[in-house]
Amino acid sequence: MKNISVTVPMIKVWSSVLAKISLWTRLSSPNEVSGIGLVKKVGSVFEVYAVFLLKQKVTSADSDLDEQEVMKLMADLNKKDIPTEDLRFWWHSHGTTGTFWSGQDNSTINSMSYLPWFISLVVNSLGSYKLRIDAWDPFKINCDNLDYVIHPDIPIEDTERYTEEYKLKVKEDFFADDYLQYYGYGGTWKQRAAAAKQFKPKTAAGFAKPPTTSHPTKPVDQVWPPNEDSDMIDEFTIDEDSDMSDVLPVLIDTTNLPVPLDGIHNKTEFSLFDRLPEKLQEYLSETVLAYSDDPERAVYALLNGYIVATIRILQEAEVIKFETATTMLRFMENELQRLEGKDICNETKENTGVNMTSLTTTNSKSSESPSSESEV
Repeated sequence: MKNISVTVPMIKVWSSVLAKISLWTRLSSPNEVSGIGLVKKVGSVFEVYAVFLLKQKVTSADSDLDEQEVMKLMADLNKKDIPTEDLRFWWHSHGTTGTFWSGQDNSTINSMSYLPWFISLVVNSLGSYKLRIDAWDPFKINCDNLDYVIHPDIPIEDTERYTEEYKLKVKEDFFADDYLQYYGYGGTWKQRAAAAKQFKPKTAAGFAKPPTTSHPTKPVDQVWPPNEDSDMIDEFTIDEDSDMSDVLPVLIDTTNLPVPLDGIHNKTEFSLFDRLPEKLQEYLSETVLAYSDDPERAVYALLNGYIVATIRILQEAEVIKFETATTMLRFMENELQRLEGKDICNETKENTGVNMTSLTTTNSKSSESPSSESEV
């Protein structure tokens, strides 16, 4: 048996950084939003002392940072003698959905492997977060589910300033041909550029109309019938012993997976799977195959993607209230955390994700201590 001893790193985050991320996350919800930040390492302590919001297009499934804006930021930092090698922090939100690392998130993080280490944060508008640090030198290791220590600095009093900054830099981007936007979970600095070109703008109402395919979607009132005594589902309670099949009996039918996986004994399929758009079926199938070595996680990934889309559609159609949708999504997040376990440090497997935009660190000047908020 191999024994690995790791000292869990301490991560300090300036209070102004947390305030900005929280504000921008709330403003963007239920869409995602992302940004980058500066980190100074002193011994075994990593201090996140500044964060930036760049121009981007966002949906409920991803956020697309403008590559040119990243380059402009680096040039601006150089002019102010702020070391660009401190750009080792990536944050993004998952709107109202769970905080976890999607395959796209992992690809983005692994694209930073030319750096000795990199810190990532995912948050949502419900107040949940996941914090991790990845290191690649002298070997690859990942420490996840970390806590942070708040470093008090000058509080943000002028929230209107950062609200206006959000309005100037963040634009909502909609797809129309299918519901693929609900399933990405996590943007990258340069993602889905090619795929996005094939989609048309959404309707003014904010949600895409169901696509015309050989697998038409079922009307909302047939997908999830409201309470017999009411036009709205006003209450949603979950017992401690509940599972997904108790919560969503209409959507789940215990038969067979649409994509067969070896090793799964308790197979699950959605009775409405064949009515989904073809592109969504392909996405869910690929998701299951991506977790072929982890059957339980595969089933959950399929279940999670399908239900999140359904909740979104039902909420927009006013079949369920916002509070009800929020409760459902929070329950799903808890289920995901239960499946993932509570291991703090885990040696990660190699991920062959696509290389995304990298942060070059040339022509930068070193600094002994973090720059203040006013300097940045």
